[in-house]
Parts: sequence; structure tokens; C-alpha cells
Amino acid sequence: GGDIATAVAGALGAEGYRIQSEVAPCIPCGTFVNSEIDDLPVITKAGGFGSDSTLCDALYYIEEMYCGD
Repeated sequence: GGDIATAVAGALGAEGYRIQSEVAPCIPCGTFVNSEIDDLPVITKAGGFGSDSTLCDALYYIEEMYCGD
């Protein structure tokens, strides 16, 4: 787990990942540190976690961050 997130972070020049909240248990939301997209939320999810609705839940979570209720 984490191979894709690590590859994306490396491609963007990120020096780390700052966790700011959690979409669901074991599914963090944060930002890459010192990358090309510092201001955009990044949600990572291992393949073994989450329900059938986890991807939709993550998208809704980001929408709420930007648009509110």
C-alpha cells in the first residue's frame, strides 16, 4: 500500500504529507508539503480499506471543504 501515493508525491516534488483530517477511519485528508500543489487537498486510501461508497464520500468531503453546506 502507498506505492501510488508515494509515486505521485515524488513526481510533484513533495517532501512530505501533512494530515489535516480524516474522511473515514484510515483514510486521511491532507496536503503535500513543498510540492507543485501545496494548496490542494490530497486523500489517500489503501486498497484494503473503505466501503463501496468511500470514493463518493471522499469527493463529497472535498466538495464540502470548498463549497460548504
